[in-house]
Amino acid sequence: MRNWIFLGLVFGMCLSCIGQAEAKKKIISKKSNAKTSETTDIKKQSSGTDIKIEAEDFDKGGEGVGYHETDAINSGKQYRTTEGVDIQVCNDIGGGFNVGWVRVGEWLKYTINIETAGKYTIEVRVSCDGQGGKFHIEFDDVDKTGPMTVPDTGGWATWQTVTKTGVSLDAGKHVMKLSMDAIGAKFIGNFNYINLKLEGK
Repeated sequence: MRNWIFLGLVFGMCLSCIGQAEAKKKIISKKSNAKTSETTDIKKQSSGTDIKIEAEDFDKGGEGVGYHETDAINSGKQYRTTEGVDIQVCNDIGGGFNVGWVRVGEWLKYTINIETAGKYTIEVRVSCDGQGGKFHIEFDDVDKTGPMTVPDTGGWATWQTVTKTGVSLDAGKHVMKLSMDAIGAKFIGNFNYINLKLEGK
């Protein structure tokens, strides 16, 4: 009788161990799937009209996916320090970070969700010590702004806003791409954020 009780206890303990192992596998599987699927952070409209996109909050996924850089070094050594985009502390109103040391051919991608279709004004917050360079903004691989120029703002710590009006955007998910086209006196410029403002609201 004692032997049967002992065997029953051992059998029960084995079933318990198997159950715990299966539960751990499921938890690990969920964590693994969550990690591999987090390649983007979707920026959504607030109040159904405007979107503010911080330049340093480009999509996840690394070189060739969320961004393209001419080297693998974050020269500013801030924020996303394991990635190649050059990010530094920003002294513009609101603080935070900005993207700097920008060169021709580099780009940054941002996945956004437009809730309200219509025409938008695109505002880009920039700074440059000397005449800046040229850039453009694409949506789903279509150039929507044409060439935009970073002006001489009077210093790297002095910020101005450059705008493009009348940009038509459909509702839904889009990939916005900030592309660097032409060098200025030194670099193209520093980039703090991009605002998308619905016109006629």
